[in-house]
Amino acid sequence: MKETILIFQVEDPAMKSSISQALLPFHIRLKKVELSDYRKPLGALVGLPGFEATADNDAEACVPLPAPMMIFAGLTESRLDQVLRQLRSKKIPLPYKAVLTAANQVWTPMQCFMELKREHDSMTSAQK
Repeated sequence: MKETILIFQVEDPAMKSSISQALLPFHIRLKKVELSDYRKPLGALVGLPGFEATADNDAEACVPLPAPMMIFAGLTESRLDQVLRQLRSKKIPLPYKAVLTAANQVWTPMQCFMELKREHDSMTSAQK
């Protein structure tokens, strides 16, 4: 699979530019996912075989995410570490990030976001 980073709900032009500039040295495909594609599973959005014609027909799946999200696909562990380090060094505030896995490749963006939010809320409440 080609290295791909999906971005969702990044509407701020300055943030879009910061993300693009931070990732430029890595030559990784950066794909902004449009709201009209939010019914599709993550696997389809990164171009995995077998997902081409699948989509969740639930109308609720096409609502905007509450916050920006980033999904990493096809990156090795060391490459992912480099990318995350670069994003942190550029102070890009994206708390909702995930790696595409066999388990989540069938999820819609909203399903993935809700799981990330649940995990994030659990971690931040445990730190208080």
